Amino acid sequence: MCRTRVILLCPMCAPQTTGCLIEVMLDTTHDPIADFMNSLAADVMQFAASLTLPRFLERQRELDTLDAFPQLVSRAKRIGFTVTQVVYRGYTSELQAMHDDAIQRRTHSLLEQETEEQAQVLADIKMTREAGRQQKKQLLQQNEVAQTNLLSRMQHEEKLAQDKAEKEAELAARQQRDALRLSFLEQLRTLNVNLTNFLVDQSAKPGQTIQIVSAGVEPAK
Repeated sequence: MCRTRVILLCPMCAPQTTGCLIEVMLDTTHDPIADFMNSLAADVMQFAASLTLPRFLERQRELDTLDAFPQLVSRAKRIGFTVTQVVYRGYTSELQAMHDDAIQRRTHSLLEQETEEQAQVLADIKMTREAGRQQKKQLLQQNEVAQTNLLSRMQHEEKLAQDKAEKEAELAARQQRDALRLSFLEQLRTLNVNLTNFLVDQSAKPGQTIQIVSAGVEPAK
């Protein structure tokens, strides 16, 4: 998964202890390279096993330190080698492909989330505008109803006032006629006209001759 370069202090590079270190290597292993690879792989697996890919990418530079390879250092020491440095050279193409795929899927997920959020925002804006339009429409309808009611009330009040004025005018005219009739009757009374006969004659059929006779005067024949 990871590419590393191990820098070793080989026993053949230390003449003062050559015999002892070579004897250690020969006595403890038949394939030191395989030991290094197995220990290195074990350390890398232990390092990365509990990490997610984003977390591994954040901590990958720790593989440049010996603290990340305790099994390698310990095994090298047992077979007569000393590990002085481990160089982390990045991860394999397969892991890079996984990383790229994860980035692509994460980017696609973010785009979908942003698209959904934008769609939700647009839907909220549309709903708000529609609610505003409905509110304005209702307000206009209420104003129209109020104006119609006001106009009807004004027309009704105007009709009531007109009817009242007509009734008052009719009453005044009738009172005036009654006053004139009373004045006329009063004048007849002063002329000694028999008001009873006069009123009876007034109620006679149309075309009937009415004769007014003063007291003490004989009617004309």
